[in-house]
Amino acid sequence: MNFLRSISRGIRSFSSPHPLRDWFVVLGALILLFLVFLSIAVYYFFGVRSGSIVGTEETELPRAARISRDDLEKTVAVYEMRRTNYDAGNFNAPDVSDPSR
Repeated sequence: MNFLRSISRGIRSFSSPHPLRDWFVVLGALILLFLVFLSIAVYYFFGVRSGSIVGTEETELPRAARISRDDLEKTVAVYEMRRTNYDAGNFNAPDVSDPSR
């Protein structure tokens, strides 16, 4: 019962100004608020970093198709033919007509 009386007396004492006590109450509330925000920031930092908050499930990547030497030689032959045609000037000019006319 004595504990409840001291709490009620402390609450009633806020009706009269006491600068030192009031500043300590404000400072304590701000420190508590800072610690709450800091703990939330730490929780989000480690949660995002570990992937438990934001993350995707690891999926197995599909395997790339195997390429044979014949496929590579065919591709090289196509590009050699394109280069020969380009060097000889055997290419079509792109259509750059004015669409507004």
